[in-house]
Amino acid sequence: MTITRSFYPLSTPGVLAIRTILKVMDALDRFIREKPSGYLYHYTGAAGLIGITQSGTLWATDYRHLNDRKEYRIGAKLLQDELGSHRLEEKHRRAFDRLVAETQKTCFVLSFSEMGDQLSQWRAYCPGGNGYALGFKQSNALFASAQHHHFNLVRCEYDLREQKKLCHYLVQSFRDGMITKQSWWPSDKDVPSRVRAFFTRYQWNLALALVMSALKHRGFEEEQEWRLVSQYPDEALHGVAFRPGRFGVTPYFELPLKLKEDDPRQIDEIVIGPTPNRPASRAALDVLLSKCDIAVSSIKVSHTPLRH
Repeated sequence: MTITRSFYPLSTPGVLAIRTILKVMDALDRFIREKPSGYLYHYTGAAGLIGITQSGTLWATDYRHLNDRKEYRIGAKLLQDELGSHRLEEKHRRAFDRLVAETQKTCFVLSFSEMGDQLSQWRAYCPGGNGYALGFKQSNALFASAQHHHFNLVRCEYDLREQKKLCHYLVQSFRDGMITKQSWWPSDKDVPSRVRAFFTRYQWNLALALVMSALKHRGFEEEQEWRLVSQYPDEALHGVAFRPGRFGVTPYFELPLKLKEDDPRQIDEIVIGPTPNRPASRAALDVLLSKCDIAVSSIKVSHTPLRH
């Protein structure tokens, strides 16, 4: 939205504050709404593939059970550093800290990679030579299903400079839009509806939650990860299930491969991981997909010459 002289005299502090917030909102919006240009791949082992095809669902895992022990800690640390550069009253700092803590109560994450045949991912997620990378286009019903269940797709950010920028935008918008807005919002009708919605319809809280979940340690950069992240943890808890995991009892949320009951279940591409017996692996996969009524447009075999 463009703010013109006819609505806001340039001499008023309000127009400067609104322009700043719109600039920050646009930056956050670009990051959150970014979409991949090609397939996104979910790596899994043989047991995971059988579970996915038989149940018709993929599992979004509680973030505290992922393999990065610094999940959310990077964002929390950078936000604290950014807060230190702003002169906020103690009550406002505590309010911000509560909002950050709220994003970490319960969050479910389903991970994908832009890379469909990557050695490090076969080793990490598909041990013993029994791996599969399930490829999905953005048009796949999985993403419509995820949106229906209040999940958002977000790209992971590994670059420290970009991470600091995003944290700066969050703190600045909190300061200008949540704390000091009373001093420059003469009345609701004088403030652009887009700005009002950003602070009154939980959009700022969503931006905070998604940015927090997207900031990853640079050591994971080669994964080129995108992730589906639950927007509203309290609603996600209604569909939570449990399984045994590496770190004990692991909460997860089942995301269906289809939006409607009578829709077909579709995986756009499957890459069979490095295996010494390609014909047998392909034949078994064909039988499994046929038995579970899963349509797959393309099946490939990894070119990575990994010997197990």
